[in-house]
Amino acid sequence: MKSNEFSTLFSQLSFEGQQKQIDSAVSLLAKTVKKSRLIHIAGCDMHTGPLCASFFFHEGTLACINLITDPTFTTAHSASRAYYLKDAPMVGRFLIEYYRNVDADDTVILFDLSANGPSAKEMIDAIKDKGAKTIYIGVKAIPCADLSLHINLPIQLRGVYMLGLLWALNLATVEMLEAEGISPDIWAAPDEDGNSQNEDLIIKYIKKIKHL
Repeated sequence: MKSNEFSTLFSQLSFEGQQKQIDSAVSLLAKTVKKSRLIHIAGCDMHTGPLCASFFFHEGTLACINLITDPTFTTAHSASRAYYLKDAPMVGRFLIEYYRNVDADDTVILFDLSANGPSAKEMIDAIKDKGAKTIYIGVKAIPCADLSLHINLPIQLRGVYMLGLLWALNLATVEMLEAEGISPDIWAAPDEDGNSQNEDLIIKYIKKIKHL
């Protein structure tokens, strides 16, 4: 399935009426890559944190994607801890400040199943202070983000479609860049040829991306 088919599918099933926002998100991501800046992905709760981690450093994804994560936004140190700490004051801002690699002209994609909790708003404020752009994907639209997409699905399906949309955005961004004659850095399959390519990319990005 091609990336534009992915975008159409997700627009019809869970992002009805939001194709303009999806297209704007792809354009923003492509612009970020062309400026040699980072695309950051972060979850705002204990379910979307692991979702982002499953996408990071994956075959077929853009190599300039940086994972922003913390045990607070996973169940690593217990679900109840994550459940309460995600709403603690300043947790969202601390996470952005801690990474020290969100800069002007970067783009941060935030995923949120907690219906606009305080962490999401704090993260957006911290990102804006650094001159970066935000794409927010959650249960409700959030007006403080540069672009906002909300998911019109039962709770059991929301996480699945969030991950699917992330793949669709990645593929559509690659397709847009290639249409302009630009070959973006992409993680390769872990075989003999891919290992050499990936090692070159690791050397290129390891000082910018913490989890490499």
